[in-house]
Amino acid sequence: MAIAYAAIANGGYIVRPHLGLRIDGSNGQVLQNIEQPARRRVTMSPGHRTARLEGLYAAANNPGGTSVDVFADFPREIA
Repeated sequence: MAIAYAAIANGGYIVRPHLGLRIDGSNGQVLQNIEQPARRRVTMSPGHRTARLEGLYAAANNPGGTSVDVFADFPREIA
């Protein structure tokens, strides 16, 4: 779900978590570079993306939103 929401938020780019760029030996020599997967993107119409973003924002910020109480005292704006 986090990857799906991230794709909506960032314009369709699929986030692929990874934990490193390379493996170094004890002497500092690079033993292996870790290749990042090719960047993928899903397409969505700007209108559909905007509607989703507005709905997510409203759920967290507007009266009656399903997560308003959860994020009421959060120090940053949430969508």
